[in-house]
Amino acid sequence: MSRDPSYNVNSEQDYQQALSTLSQAKQPAAILKLIMRGFEAYRAARKMGWSRPWNKYDLVNFQSLRIQPQQDQALIQLAIQLIHDEATDIPMAAQNFITELTNDANLMGFIFCHEYQKDGRRWEGATLSLGRKNNRRYRDRFDIIVESELINGRTKGLSRLRIYVDPYAGQPGPPLWQTDMTPVSETATQLFERLSEASWTWSAEAERNWDHWTARYIDYFGPRQFDLQQSYFSLPNNTQGRINPVRQPPEVI
Repeated sequence: MSRDPSYNVNSEQDYQQALSTLSQAKQPAAILKLIMRGFEAYRAARKMGWSRPWNKYDLVNFQSLRIQPQQDQALIQLAIQLIHDEATDIPMAAQNFITELTNDANLMGFIFCHEYQKDGRRWEGATLSLGRKNNRRYRDRFDIIVESELINGRTKGLSRLRIYVDPYAGQPGPPLWQTDMTPVSETATQLFERLSEASWTWSAEAERNWDHWTARYIDYFGPRQFDLQQSYFSLPNNTQGRINPVRQPPEVI
C-alpha cells in the first residue's frame, strides 16, 4: 500500500462519508480503492479497528487466518515466552499490558502472512496479531512479526523479528513499545515454525480463513507477488513447494 492515500479523510464527517461510499460500492473500483486508502490511513492513525501501519505499507497480505484463543493457547504462550527470551529491554508498562491482554476473556487474534519489500530487499513472513476491543471502535494490539529474507529468489529462513506493543491510550500516538531485531532464541525459531505450519494447514479449514468485503478495495490485500518455487508460507498453486522448517532430530549412530 502506498503511504500517500491520494484521498484525504480528515474528520469524523469525512470518515462517515467514506464509509457510506465504500459500503454502497457504486463507484468504479479504482475510485473505491483511492477512498479506501484515505479511509484506512485515518483508521490506522487513530488505532481504529484492526488497522496498523506495519501491516499496510510496502507489503501484500496474501493470507489472513483466525486464531481461536481457547484452542490455540499453546501458540499464545509461545508468544509470551518469546517476549521473555528476546525482549530483554521491554519496559514494565508494555510487559504488564501483554500479560493483561493475553489473559483477557475477550482476546482476539489473527495470523497475517505477507510479502514485504523495501530499499531493494525482500522478505516473506507472518504476523501473530493479538488484540481486543477498547471503547467499542478502537483496538489494543500486540503483534509479533517473523520474516525470512529472500536472496536471489530463495527464502533463507528466520531472519528478522519485529514486535509492536500498541494499546489504545485515548488518542493517536506511536506504539507503547516496539523493536526490530535479528532473533537469537529457540523460542523465536519455534514461533516461526508454528506460523509456517499454520499457513499451510489452516488454509484448508473454512473457520480459520478470514475475509471481509473491504479487502476487495484494499491494495495491501491480494495474491502473492514474488515468484517463489519454494516457501515457508502457503503457495496456493504449488503445494509441492512447501519448506517444512521443523528440524529433524539427529540420527543415532
